[in-house]
Amino acid sequence: MALAAASVNSCDELMSSATESGKSGSDVSATDSIQIATTLREVEDSSGMYSISLQLPVDQKSALAKAVNEYATEMMGGTFEGEYTDTTAMADHYLKGIIDEYHEMYGEVPHFAVDGMKLLDNIKMFKVYETPKVVTYEYTTETFTGGAHGGFYSVGQTFRRSDGRRIGWDILQHQYGVEFQEMLKHGLKEYFDIGSDDELKGMLLSEDKFYTIPLPQCPPLFVKDGVMFVYNQYEIAPYAAGLPTFVIAYDKIRQYLNVTGKRLLE
Repeated sequence: MALAAASVNSCDELMSSATESGKSGSDVSATDSIQIATTLREVEDSSGMYSISLQLPVDQKSALAKAVNEYATEMMGGTFEGEYTDTTAMADHYLKGIIDEYHEMYGEVPHFAVDGMKLLDNIKMFKVYETPKVVTYEYTTETFTGGAHGGFYSVGQTFRRSDGRRIGWDILQHQYGVEFQEMLKHGLKEYFDIGSDDELKGMLLSEDKFYTIPLPQCPPLFVKDGVMFVYNQYEIAPYAAGLPTFVIAYDKIRQYLNVTGKRLLE
């Protein structure tokens, strides 16, 4: 659990996450050249603590804003039938769904109330990086449902700023070649603070993961120092390993990008 906590902190540092405060409402601020508003909804009752914090563009007419809002609602379940520009209604809809689900769970398992134990479900989506070509968001969920430990899930999405296109691993070439695989192994060794291949094998779920390092389920995240790779719990390593996360510098990964990817670096 200590390793998991350390990995979450490390990931937060790499992503340079924004902070929010308050119980509810919208807080508008200007970041770089995109104005954003944070919509926060938070409820605490006898069963647990539940919150949704969404940091979305103020301009709701651009293709980028529509793409970011659509991504937000899809990540939270894709059940909101209202206008995606109504971010307050969107947050209220999903928070109500979370609370209803947890209240049903709480009623079925009353021992959660013993010794002050409470359920937890916190969702955050916030902007972490921006250039004239791309905007990168992080989406996290932190949960506790009464098991041996809580859960933490972190993904993100880089959007092409001109039209809101979601950038995926299709911009990458030759990811299974020897040279690229070595870069992935190097990034994982840095994360685990180890130096040898044998040590890395012992850190992964299986040796198969070592001989062919898979790409993360999280798409490539363009951040300040390069492209970030984020593996979630149990994706490539045990729970205690946390979220293996590392960055490959732009000058090193550029040769493995197709033309679409390279143009995002201009």
